[in-house]
Amino acid sequence: MLNQPLPPCQAACPIHQDVREYINQISKGNFSKALEVIMEVNPMPASLGLICAHHCEDECRRKEVDEALSIRGLKCFAVDKGVDAPLPKQAPPSGKRAAIIGSGPAGLTAAQTLGCLGHQVTVYEREKTSGGALRNHIPYYRLPDATIDKDIDYLQRLGVEFKNGFQLGENLDLEDLKKDYDAVILSLGLASSRGLPIPGCQHSSCTLALPFLYDVKHKGRRLSGEHVIVIGGGNVAMDVARSAVRAGAGSVQVACLESREEMPAFEWEIEEAMEEGVKFFPSWGPVEVLTENDGITGLKVKAVKAVFDEYGRFSPTFFEDQLSVIKGNMVIFSIGQGADFTCLEGCEVAIDERNRLVFDAESMSTTDRGVFACGEMVTGPGTAVQSMANGRKAAIAVDAYLKSEAVSLPAEPEALPELVEEVAGKVRPVTREALGLVEAEKRMTNFDPIELGYSVLQGLKESRRCLRCGAGAEQIEVDCAHCLTCLRTCPYDVPHVNAEGKVELRQDVCQSCGLCLAVCPAVTIKFKARELEEAEAAIDKALQEMQGKGEPKVLVLTCAYAPFAMDWFNQDFFAKKPANVALVKFPCVAKVDTLHMLQAYNQGADAVLIAGCAEDGELTCPYYDVSHWTAKRVDRVKGILKELEIKPETVSLLFTPPLEGREFADKVAAFLETLKG
Repeated sequence: MLNQPLPPCQAACPIHQDVREYINQISKGNFSKALEVIMEVNPMPASLGLICAHHCEDECRRKEVDEALSIRGLKCFAVDKGVDAPLPKQAPPSGKRAAIIGSGPAGLTAAQTLGCLGHQVTVYEREKTSGGALRNHIPYYRLPDATIDKDIDYLQRLGVEFKNGFQLGENLDLEDLKKDYDAVILSLGLASSRGLPIPGCQHSSCTLALPFLYDVKHKGRRLSGEHVIVIGGGNVAMDVARSAVRAGAGSVQVACLESREEMPAFEWEIEEAMEEGVKFFPSWGPVEVLTENDGITGLKVKAVKAVFDEYGRFSPTFFEDQLSVIKGNMVIFSIGQGADFTCLEGCEVAIDERNRLVFDAESMSTTDRGVFACGEMVTGPGTAVQSMANGRKAAIAVDAYLKSEAVSLPAEPEALPELVEEVAGKVRPVTREALGLVEAEKRMTNFDPIELGYSVLQGLKESRRCLRCGAGAEQIEVDCAHCLTCLRTCPYDVPHVNAEGKVELRQDVCQSCGLCLAVCPAVTIKFKARELEEAEAAIDKALQEMQGKGEPKVLVLTCAYAPFAMDWFNQDFFAKKPANVALVKFPCVAKVDTLHMLQAYNQGADAVLIAGCAEDGELTCPYYDVSHWTAKRVDRVKGILKELEIKPETVSLLFTPPLEGREFADKVAAFLETLKG
């Protein structure tokens, strides 16, 4: 799959999640199938659904039309609504054993990958519960423990063993592990919080970010109206500031070197912190923690000229004569994390003079044979999903090592180009569904989850905004007559005439509506996605199953989306459906061809009803001209039936307003009544 250009969302995702497919499954109401697709490469769907940095959204082509798709929100939706998703396929047991030290995102992804490759995996964790930094430092309001537990439970069902309370260098010895396991992966993360050596930094009311977050989350630390100053502008600083608000701070202020535009924290984190009353002092650098009578009175700061030099390197410069004081009586340093390698003292794993692991990124190996490493301890600070990608690389390297093969890490995939302006301008704009948050006044008083998530209707509406990049029509060039029929039909100007006077179907900008499929006289257009073939096979199966179940045999071909994807549709319709009626869902009725209808008659159907989505109101169909072209095809079939002396009324077309799907069974019953005449 990765040797062809991918949708930009999938290419941008560090673990190359098949975003297009799981969102497509959501849009058809197949929530469990969507979760199954996610879990093929993602061992932490529940956690990532809440905290992923969603690099995919940064590259979403929908931005060329209106706004990026809410991909993270839809992942969370799939986790909430999907049930009984099967485990990924696992290779036969290899007889090999691997130990992973550290249960953060990188370690857990390495565990899943190795488990799926047939190896027995044991994960060692120093804390009483697994999850690494996600468990220890991300606040409850962003990531509840129950969510992490769901992901750990999945890995246990996959066969991964967890051993907690084991600290490398104390009650866990690397040399002993090397004797008991065929390979060891170090995934220690960045467990050491950094401070600043400025005057006053040793005061008892100064603390570091990670210990503060741990104590608030796991030891119930609360504040008594302290006026907190957080130093730092990254995402951890936002967690610290917002946790301090909830822990009872009288006020919280954030000071950082970066300007407001340069702050490394995600924009939504900054905005939500501001809503919760956090005040910001960007472009101010700390000089001294001011004290008086054994207490902190504030932080002396000086104005920043620039954070980076002309080459983009971190090299802050200041206006030495522009000083100010931020008043407060508690200071929390949140300026970054580092690795703690004291647990490796006395081991054969080498650490260089700058306290960095000696590491080969091509083989993911350390200087100790059979010992590998992954995650932020080798990459430096990043996002959870970036660490997961690195964990997968380590697992692939270990798999090669266990098989005595050369390591070949996968290359990064190529992405489809940006959506061209002339096509983007013809796509129907649809407003992005906002992920609701608890009101700031309520959420800032407790550590309850703040995100409300999508309802079923919202999830379906948002998923239908996906452009299905790269999944649309393909041209069989050798058979193409270059008749221009597809060019005249396509609402998006995807086909165009090249310099040689031939029609080119630009698959990379196709919107997957399928109108061209049914009008091509030479049948030289096919769909890259296999959904159409699956629907065609379902027709054959449905008609076979109807044999002997009453007359007349009616085939109902519906859209797979909108009302037909609502959770109550199948319950209501199939509870009332007579045995002599079969229903097959198509990926939009625009893809139902005259041949599909005629073949149904040829295989024993007495009548065919085509049912699509009305093109207005809630759950708006994203495609243009569907009703127009579908009606033309139905009329054409009516004419053919008349010539064959079959009643034209036995084929019919209706378009259902999305929220009237509950009456669909009644509409089918009404169609059956017309056949009696």
